[in-house]
Order: sequence, then structure tokens, then C-alpha cells
Amino acid sequence: MRPKKTDTPAEEKILTVASDLFFRQGYHQTGTNQIIRDAGVSKATFYAHFPSKEDLAIAYVRTSATAAITVTKDRLEKAPDPFQRYLSFASSIHAHIIATNYRGCSFANIAREFPGKDSRIRREVVKFELQYKGTLLQTVKLLLESDPKYRALPLTAETITDRYYLLLEGAINASANFYDDWPFEVVNRAIQDLVKS
Repeated sequence: MRPKKTDTPAEEKILTVASDLFFRQGYHQTGTNQIIRDAGVSKATFYAHFPSKEDLAIAYVRTSATAAITVTKDRLEKAPDPFQRYLSFASSIHAHIIATNYRGCSFANIAREFPGKDSRIRREVVKFELQYKGTLLQTVKLLLESDPKYRALPLTAETITDRYYLLLEGAINASANFYDDWPFEVVNRAIQDLVKS
């Protein structure tokens, strides 16, 4: 997912280049000099916009999060009914995984590079994950309210959301590990089973 627009063309170029490199190579394998060279900017320009590589990584996570939430909400709005909205979370992520050549989740990938829970970058990732999970919870609640057959389910909206979220996390990792789509095929069946009366 492309980063959102920034304040200046140079800042946007730096962030676009860094986003690609962080996603493909990883944070620790990407040097500041490579970003500066590939973005075609001076060191002074780079540091005027991003005082440190960590600041740039935080901007990467934030802009990626904004893009991910925007794409998800657009897809939800296009779904014809609450059940299709519910399914669209998995299909949206599956489409992204294919489009990025099974590289996995950009948020999980960068978070893994920072083992401590107090890392600024990890905190940004958690903030996004909670926002994303909150959007999923609202979608599940709308589904449960849409039809009496869903209201009669033994699971709460929170339980369904937790299970759906963890199924997605597993599918993202397994599809990257196996370089294959079968984990999402399993998830598609499993998320339908979660709301089967």
C-alpha cells in the first residue's frame, strides 16, 4: 500500500523510497545512505525532514497504517451486504499478500526487528493493529445485528473478532512461509464457520 501524500515532494520521495526498501529488505538491512541515494536527495534534505532513521520508520508505519485502513474501509463500503463486508477483511488482505509477492505483513515484518515492547516503532505497529481490529469488531457487530440467525450465535462479537484476527495473522505468516494461497482458503472456510448458525 502506497504511503499517503506528505508536505513536500522531497519528503514524499524519501518516504516512498524508504517504504519500498523497508518492506523488501527490512529496516536493519536498509541504510540511510541507500535511502538518500535512491531518493536522489542530499543528506541535509533528508535530515531536515527526518532527524533519524527511526523517525523515518515511524512515518513509514503511520502512512502505511493510514493507507491500509483507507483501503479496508473502501472495500467495506463496496460490499453489498453485512456478510460480504465480514468476508472482505480476509479477501482484502489476501489480495494484498498476492500483490506484494507473499512478502507478508509490513507491520509484523518491521515489528519483529524490534524485540522490546517499548520500541517506538513497535508501539506504532500496535496502535495500527488495535485500530484495524477495532474496525473488524465493528464489522462483526454489524453482521450480528443484521439478522436474527447471527444474533442467536453462542459467540460474542469480541470472541469472533479475536478468532478472526488470529486466523488472519496465521494465514499471512503461513502464506509467506509456503509462498502459497492455501492458508487463505482455509481461513475463508474458518471465518464462515465462526458465524454459522
